[in-house]
Amino acid sequence: MKNIYSILAAVLLTFGAYAQAPQKMSYQSVIRNGNNALVTSTAIGMRISILQGSGTGTEVYKEIYNPNPQTNANGLVTLQIGSGIPVTGTFASINWANGPYFIKTETDPSGGTNYSITGTSELLSVPFALYAKTAETFSGTIVESDPVFGASPAKGITNSLIGNWNTAFSWGNHASAGYLTGNTAITGATKTKLSYDAKGLVTAGTDATTADIAASANRNYVTDAQLVVIGNTSGINTGDYTHPSGDGNLHVPATGTSNSGKVLTAGATAGSLSWQTPSGGSASHYAGELYQGGVVYWVDPSGNHGLVCSMIDLSTLKTWSDLPTTLVGVAAQSDWDGQTNTNAIVAQSISTSAADFCDLYTNVDYGTGVYSDWYLPSTGELNDLWNNMKSVQKALDSDGNSATKTLAKNVYWSSTESAGNTAWCYHFTAGYADDVGKNNTFYVRAVRAF
Repeated sequence: MKNIYSILAAVLLTFGAYAQAPQKMSYQSVIRNGNNALVTSTAIGMRISILQGSGTGTEVYKEIYNPNPQTNANGLVTLQIGSGIPVTGTFASINWANGPYFIKTETDPSGGTNYSITGTSELLSVPFALYAKTAETFSGTIVESDPVFGASPAKGITNSLIGNWNTAFSWGNHASAGYLTGNTAITGATKTKLSYDAKGLVTAGTDATTADIAASANRNYVTDAQLVVIGNTSGINTGDYTHPSGDGNLHVPATGTSNSGKVLTAGATAGSLSWQTPSGGSASHYAGELYQGGVVYWVDPSGNHGLVCSMIDLSTLKTWSDLPTTLVGVAAQSDWDGQTNTNAIVAQSISTSAADFCDLYTNVDYGTGVYSDWYLPSTGELNDLWNNMKSVQKALDSDGNSATKTLAKNVYWSSTESAGNTAWCYHFTAGYADDVGKNNTFYVRAVRAF
């Protein structure tokens, strides 16, 4: 390949007196063409990877950038590694102690994803603040090796023993406080008599006679049947249910995530209950709900399944395909199944199409989880998004995160192909689909199903 551009790059590691190290590294490149002239004031496409071990080592992290970084009047481009759109791994999970590490840069001076310039350089000095972050947490056991302490009775003192000592110390003189100082062996097979002092403390336990039980006014005996109920660990109810807190609510023991969303239903026989999936009623999810990495914009009749759109646009200037005159075929022409369309487009493309952007996308955790099963929506799925614009826009506009972007009043690519050189887009200005050339550049927003 004939390289007509050159790059002068520098990684600037600047850390101030922060309480916590920022998970980013500053990066600068000077872009020149084959005539050694600066490429100035131009948006360029870049992809950066962190390699472990060598210049061709294991790729532990990769990211792309949207919007594209732009050179200044001096041909200098500045960006922060760790702030782009992750394609592989997460920047915060890199263990800088396991170096050496290398930075691989791939550049398309025309602003696309045809990365014609590749360079690799070693990080000769690991970012100190990032490396030092590994000292925040210590795992393992501290072994006391002091021989004097090891021979002392104090070496066996635990936090539990200290707590017991403090509790017992507050009781005062045990000999005169009326506490149980001994016990009598209990031999009775069915009944036990308990004796109390004036403070209500148990002082003894002995075999109970029939006369003891008949004369008991304060029920100071326990039968075997009562002991079975008190000590029951079988999971089967052997006595009447007693409300544990008296707050008026029914407390149901946890049954695991498999019963999430189900209702407790009476069976055909007396006393039988089971967890059942509701056949109707109100929906579990709704349009505008922040859920599983994005915003819910369509829910099926069960209320348990639907579609989620991403919190950001993945691109504002992307072609449908890098093979704009080649037919993908019927596998990419569904007007409702965007996932199948996306799979077919990705299998055909040789670089990064609009569908590739969505297929490679892993969302930043907005507090609702991280997911990587995103795809380019079909025309029908974009139409559902348009029909619930009010709820979705309100959720995107009020989530409190500055990185979130509302849907633009612009044109978005769908994954539905029309012909060899055309595909369907959707106008979010007026709510309709249009059949246009694949080489047009439009907005891209990913969706996923749950």
